[in-house]
Amino acid sequence: MGILLFRQPRYSSNIKSDAARLYLSHLSSYDTVCEELNKIYGISLSKRSVRRWLHLVGNTAEQTLQAEKEFSGHFIYDEEYLKIFLGDVGKKDSKLQRVEVYLLLFIDAITGKIILMLSDSLDKSVLIKHWEIFAKWTVKNNIPFITLTTDGKREYNTMIKELNCSLHMNVKHSYCIFHFKKNLYEVCNKHLFGVMQTKKALPEHVMHQIKELESLVDQPTRDDFLKTLKTITYQKQTFMAPLQDQIKRVSKYSENYALHKEYPFLRTTNMAERWFGRTKPEKVKKGFKTKNGLIKVLRALAVKITDTNWKQRLNLTRDINDATELLISGLLGKRPA
Repeated sequence: MGILLFRQPRYSSNIKSDAARLYLSHLSSYDTVCEELNKIYGISLSKRSVRRWLHLVGNTAEQTLQAEKEFSGHFIYDEEYLKIFLGDVGKKDSKLQRVEVYLLLFIDAITGKIILMLSDSLDKSVLIKHWEIFAKWTVKNNIPFITLTTDGKREYNTMIKELNCSLHMNVKHSYCIFHFKKNLYEVCNKHLFGVMQTKKALPEHVMHQIKELESLVDQPTRDDFLKTLKTITYQKQTFMAPLQDQIKRVSKYSENYALHKEYPFLRTTNMAERWFGRTKPEKVKKGFKTKNGLIKVLRALAVKITDTNWKQRLNLTRDINDATELLISGLLGKRPA
């Protein structure tokens, strides 16, 4: 892409590249970036210059993501809850407002390419507008939108139907098998111990019932899945109460759970879980203080994770450390060696 990342001729590209590197390492601490660059290069760099450079980095990263065409059309959707501050962060006696936002993640099930969005609510009326923006973006860029795999929230099935109707699409909805299996353990823990996650071992007879339901969704073909589901539904009363509810659910949405038989690569959809595991918000401090800071960090993270040539894509030709090492060390609050 013929995009110029930095336009100010006064400082070398090395200094500007290091500004971007240090910004990600310290997660949006402008003061620390200025202090270290001034110390290393013996200059008098202002925080304003750093802010201007990083604004260009964010814009370039966003253009890079929006120009990406390497999508299969099979998307996995997930979301993560965040808390950020609005106001003059860092200024004495400033009044800050703590607000909730959500990171929306669309990840390609085959290529692993990622699109990030932010929402201030997960209310259905708000969320579906973001889904429509994403769907229209796929149409605009001639990207097929074939399937959308989600966790087990019931409203998602209705939302996809509404999306198909309003935009004249034919997106198929797949309920995530990974989340289904995970939920089996959680509902049993909740029923027996009062919490969804615990280190206590489930009784042997409960584990046997869970394994039987896991084998249901692991059937080799669609016909085998539907046949086994029919048998288990007939024997539903032999299962403990929370698992009976899970059987009812699979029976009601059998076509949504059977879709991964048609598209085997939808079988294990823990890719989104792993992505969030690498960018867990509670590990991040300064980068998530403000909404603007959050957006800039996310743009840069998305480029780093999805693009092995991220330095060239952002016109960063010099960097001391590997991008992935910087990302992980920064999120864990550690300085790279």
